[in-house]
Amino acid sequence: MPNYVIASFSLAIVAALAGVPSDAFGQSVDRCEGARAILGDSGLTAEEIGYFKKILQSAECKSQKAKATPSAPKAPVRAQPKKAAVILPKGPFSVAQCDASVTKLAELQEARQSETIEGQRQYAIWSSSDCSSRRKKGAMNVSPDIQYMAARLKANNIDLDQRTELERQKCSLLPDERKKGSCILNSRLVAYSKALNELNANSRNAYQSGVRDYQSKLADVERRKRERLAKIEADKAAYNESIRKWREGVALCKKGRREYCAK
Repeated sequence: MPNYVIASFSLAIVAALAGVPSDAFGQSVDRCEGARAILGDSGLTAEEIGYFKKILQSAECKSQKAKATPSAPKAPVRAQPKKAAVILPKGPFSVAQCDASVTKLAELQEARQSETIEGQRQYAIWSSSDCSSRRKKGAMNVSPDIQYMAARLKANNIDLDQRTELERQKCSLLPDERKKGSCILNSRLVAYSKALNELNANSRNAYQSGVRDYQSKLADVERRKRERLAKIEADKAAYNESIRKWREGVALCKKGRREYCAK
């Protein structure tokens, strides 16, 4: 047994003779370590075990143990990356850049990514004075195909200009300016797509109605044909029956049955 343990044990025996240690009595480092070491040995009585446990349960020994226990190192706090400032493009912008921004914004809106950095950059180009002035100048210009389709839509009681204006009114209710601009940009395309879908639906309905009318007329023709053939068969059967009776009457007449002879 180590010397400091023996010394501690001796002190413990003296204290045991005097009585149970008091919490008010400060426990030295040697007494705390000695009591802890002695409790690890075998051969102690129950009274001795209780005495040394009383020492270790004192406030001073608990305080010494807490000081000796190393605290767990705290995990380093990961630095939050700083968001890079969005650098928006500045004009002047060419016609090609204005047209490209229209296409790109439509794609981003379709993919629900209009609020990304790329969306902000494209919106900055689209909303610039260069592109805005070009849009105003070309607002009344339409391609021959769209002009033809607009006339066709109008012939089917679908006013493309009126529907475009209704879509723009819906866009004006959006609180976000970027979303509002993108919505206005695509308003005519949305109205045009909806109008074409309606025109196609009307065409399908008209075609299906025509098919139903044709099938109804065809069924009527087939019914008349069956009735005509049935009448022919009935007339043929009646004719055959009359011939059979005539021949039977002729045969009976030849046998002397004058009532069957023709007058």
